[in-house]
Amino acid sequence: MKKFKMFIVDDERTDGGTMKVDNGAVISTSERWPLPNSPDGWNDIAIGWQRNITNHGVVRNFSLKLGFVKEGAKILRSIFLNQNVERKLFILFTQLHLKLTPTTFAYQYKFLYKGDLDFSSLIDDNFKITINIMEGGISKLLKANEGTEYPIPMDDPDAINVYCDGISLQQKNNFAIVDGVAYEEGTTATNLSLLNSEGVSSGTVAVDEYFEQIDPFNSPTALASYIATSSNFFFKNENTTPIVIEIPVKVGVKFKVSAGHPSWLEQKIIASWGEVFQTIPLLYPDPATVYDYSPAFTITVPPDGKLFLITISLTEMTSGYSYEFTDGSSLQIKYVTRFRPTFVKMFTLYDYYRKLTGKITGDPEDAVSQLLFDNKNICITCGDAIRGFTTAKIKSKMTDLFKAANVQFNAGMGVEGNKLTLEAKQHYYDSSNPFPLGEIKQRPKIQYAVDFMANTFKFGSEAKDYTDINGRDEFNNTYLYSSPITRIVSEFNMVSPYRRDSYGFEYTRINFDGKTTTDTDSDNDVWLVNVGKDVPYNFALLNETAYEVTAPHTIKIPLWLLQPGTQITLASGVNAGIYTVTNTSWLVVGFTYVTVAETLVNETVTGTITTSGISAYALKRGVYDEITGLLSPGTVFNLEDMTVADIIRKHGNWIRSMMQGFENKLLPFQTTEKNDKVYTRQGAFIRDLNADIVIRDLDAPLFIPKYMEIEVKVPINMPQALENNPSKCFSFVFNGAVYKGFLMQAGINLSTNASQVFKLLSSADNDFRKLL
Repeated sequence: MKKFKMFIVDDERTDGGTMKVDNGAVISTSERWPLPNSPDGWNDIAIGWQRNITNHGVVRNFSLKLGFVKEGAKILRSIFLNQNVERKLFILFTQLHLKLTPTTFAYQYKFLYKGDLDFSSLIDDNFKITINIMEGGISKLLKANEGTEYPIPMDDPDAINVYCDGISLQQKNNFAIVDGVAYEEGTTATNLSLLNSEGVSSGTVAVDEYFEQIDPFNSPTALASYIATSSNFFFKNENTTPIVIEIPVKVGVKFKVSAGHPSWLEQKIIASWGEVFQTIPLLYPDPATVYDYSPAFTITVPPDGKLFLITISLTEMTSGYSYEFTDGSSLQIKYVTRFRPTFVKMFTLYDYYRKLTGKITGDPEDAVSQLLFDNKNICITCGDAIRGFTTAKIKSKMTDLFKAANVQFNAGMGVEGNKLTLEAKQHYYDSSNPFPLGEIKQRPKIQYAVDFMANTFKFGSEAKDYTDINGRDEFNNTYLYSSPITRIVSEFNMVSPYRRDSYGFEYTRINFDGKTTTDTDSDNDVWLVNVGKDVPYNFALLNETAYEVTAPHTIKIPLWLLQPGTQITLASGVNAGIYTVTNTSWLVVGFTYVTVAETLVNETVTGTITTSGISAYALKRGVYDEITGLLSPGTVFNLEDMTVADIIRKHGNWIRSMMQGFENKLLPFQTTEKNDKVYTRQGAFIRDLNADIVIRDLDAPLFIPKYMEIEVKVPINMPQALENNPSKCFSFVFNGAVYKGFLMQAGINLSTNASQVFKLLSSADNDFRKLL
């Protein structure tokens, strides 16, 4: 019996069939038909396995040119001459095994190696065909394409709607009451200059109010008419809900007035809805005195409400009277706004991983991840989707997806059973059920695994440049820690390539709402968002109200949450019927302009409007026993499961492994660019974003950062075992003690099975004291 058998396997068959020559014709058969002649060079074949220390999966390395003769050459020549370079055939090597039981024995051929025949390397040289064998399947496709950026459209049935109701954002508008301007008798709009605005608001307008004589005779009707029609205001609320604003004022005023001529001055904040707020009530001013006032007001500004700063004066002088405001006179507006809710399209990270894998391999079923399946609350979106573009695409590459998943979950990735797997690191460093290598006679060579150690640690996401009062509150940015290790200079970088900043998300949603350009910096930025995926909300809308058809395809209705694809039913008027929403815009305060696909007739009608309903999920926000360090603790998101404290907790077993021997030390917090003051308590779990990391409080380690090198004859069934689980743990015996380690590097010569050197990363439960 032959010790080895080789087969040319037809990848296009699903039954594992092979190629053969039958009566001079090359055919594909369901049989396992071995090659009668071994290819030249097969005795030199060596397979290597090596752990990828970036992805943590074990990869198999193989590349060799083989020379096929006779039947093997005829098969390959037929494919070469009649088909294309992408034709997939494999070479399968099997080895004869003796199977023993207490009462029987039998010989059987078992899997040894399967490699891809690379037709791009084929050379037809008369009697011999030479061709390279290489790693095939998903391993080859991943290696070639993991750095390629693929666009995934968001107009996909798997995309979910997420109800984004915003963050309460603080805003300040700082004005100067311009000094040196001479005011005379009468009613005047005050010269008010907007110096700057702090923070990002939505639905408000703060502008200069320019000097304007309203009426020299102080007629109340003239003032009322001015307020009703003028656009010379300094503040306006364009939201659909009231805004509470605080207005501290600092005023200094001086006069040119002759003694014995009574005068008086009033300065008022006059609201367009009828209220008046007194700033300066001054009678009989003295020209030798500068009068200072510092009043403060709290005003509720209704929708479409406007504020004017009006100065009114009266004197008995016939000439020479004037007044002016002094340097330093100012007015400030402080308030909080929350942008209207919108729906944002997102994928669960699990679905996106499947789609991206499908771009690489051609089939999303090639993606396996119980880890992402169990964490479907973590979703992914992009800047264009946040802005509401129906043509939005997430553009990313597999290397970035893995890095983001690793930061979020402490994950690894590899190819197992020709499936791309993405699982928690415990899966790739599992010391249970090790593969036995037997007893070794020579003491193992041991050294520190310095590439698994670090002296600095970075966690989080890259900080983005928005420095206003709200942006400085952002907590999901990069955090830097040092370590007690000084002899090794290496950085453990767990900074996600995907954004997680809730304020940046909100700025993108607000600043570009309704715009159609696609040239902003955040268009192609990718976000991870924590979504409450347990129960979707159903936004079925019903209203008895007046709506107006303003154009052949446009309906003006009260402000509703609608999105493209929703069906809207008009129950009354000549346009009664069902229409499909294609776009929405907000051109007038309190109203939505809905564009539909169907043609309408202009009319104004009072009637019932219903929609088909929108199923959407909410942003995940936690409930805390205690929370401090945030301007808007009740409305921020991406706090749950996303902060540096959550990341460190998830990476605890890995950090603890790297810090073996330093369990009673700290990883001291060093710095972050924005907010490190966040503190929350949920029962026993505390997030303290500027706290040092106590190493002994982290989860139990997965490994000891030491390499063990041993020389051993490779067990004959190891290739088959690694085919099913390439990340297996191995064990060996030395001086009666058992040691376990994770494969870092190993190999096998298929024909000779000579002894090989195994490089193993020590498992956490080895006791090296036995080697003393």
